[in-house]
Amino acid sequence: MHCDGAMKFFAIIALSFCLIQVASSGPVATQAALEARGGQTTPRARQRTRPPDITQGPPIVFQEVVQWVERKVIPENRIVLAIKKRNLAAPLTDSEFDQLKAAGAPASVLDALRPQQVESSNKKIKVAGPLNLTCVPAECEVSLTDEKGKTTNYKTTDGKLTVSGLQPGTIQIQIAKHNPNYEVATSRVLLEADKEKTVDRFVLTPTLETRHLFGKQRLASLIQALGGKEGMSDLSSGTASGEATIWSEDGKSTAWSIKANWKIPGMALMDINGAGHETISVIDASTRSKAKLKPAVAWVEPSLQDFVRLFRDFQLPNVLDILGGNNVELLADPGTATPTTIQAKNDLAVYYVTLNDQSLPTTVRCTLKVGPTREILYSQYKPFGRSQYPTIMQLKPDSSQRAIQMRFAKIAAVPGLTEQDFRK
Repeated sequence: MHCDGAMKFFAIIALSFCLIQVASSGPVATQAALEARGGQTTPRARQRTRPPDITQGPPIVFQEVVQWVERKVIPENRIVLAIKKRNLAAPLTDSEFDQLKAAGAPASVLDALRPQQVESSNKKIKVAGPLNLTCVPAECEVSLTDEKGKTTNYKTTDGKLTVSGLQPGTIQIQIAKHNPNYEVATSRVLLEADKEKTVDRFVLTPTLETRHLFGKQRLASLIQALGGKEGMSDLSSGTASGEATIWSEDGKSTAWSIKANWKIPGMALMDINGAGHETISVIDASTRSKAKLKPAVAWVEPSLQDFVRLFRDFQLPNVLDILGGNNVELLADPGTATPTTIQAKNDLAVYYVTLNDQSLPTTVRCTLKVGPTREILYSQYKPFGRSQYPTIMQLKPDSSQRAIQMRFAKIAAVPGLTEQDFRK
């Protein structure tokens, strides 16, 4: 009996000793095992991770909502609160709304998003009707500046431009043209929602530099049309014959036959027959006249003195000398439309030379700074040596009805004319 009791006593003591050993060595073993597995180094229970506070921050983008729904980490009530507090950065489209449904978004989240989705699909952005512009010259640079100061640049095609999608409000239009340069034109117009706006045509004014450039180009075209230097040489001396009509100051007319000679720069002769006969010539500054006119047409003689001087002074080579002279400001407007006009200014007068579509003169108008305005008309050009000569000329020495129109049936370049041919 005593033996059994002693055995039980020692067994209890051994068991207690083992329990004490386990208790003292267990945490160390557990710690080592955790470190071997790369786990936590604390014997305490793991702490639960709090979800982030999504209710604070900038407006929500669509992808954020998708992530919240798909990961199922954030409670739906927090998602709803975030949507209400932060709103969406951009209204949802119908396809985005459907994507959230497919991702399993809770009904409460969809309900929070629905007002913004409905606003997105129903909202209509106001847009002004198309803006229509036209300009001359055809190719211009156009700048449109809206009320917020934003500027957008365009270019016209064939002088036209239509711009759509502009916001309603006042817009500033600037039209420019470079190479060659024109003055800039500006305008302010009001654009209304859904209303088309057509602006009056912009006609740009060429700069003085550009007008000088085109004046030189027009003169070069005129010289080329008349055969260049060779053509000018042939035009400098010749004869012509045909019919003429002479008008008095009060518009009375008489018919004549006419023969004419000229030699540039200073000699010309007119010989007329009809109600009598008169030959009148001008050599430099002197005039010679032989007249046998009937009394009824005696008024022709003083007019004929003016006519013969105009006939000499406005022979085409002399006109070109005026246009190309020193101290002459030569101007012309750009463009290809005909007729075109060259303007030439010097200290004595202003000349306007109108050219047809072949760059040949049709009108020369001379406005003297002191004196009358004179006008010469040219038409019906025919071959003349290496150039062309107008077979119809009309000379007007002033603003009255005095004039002579010469219709030449025969014209010829005669380079050998001498002074004796003008002293008949």
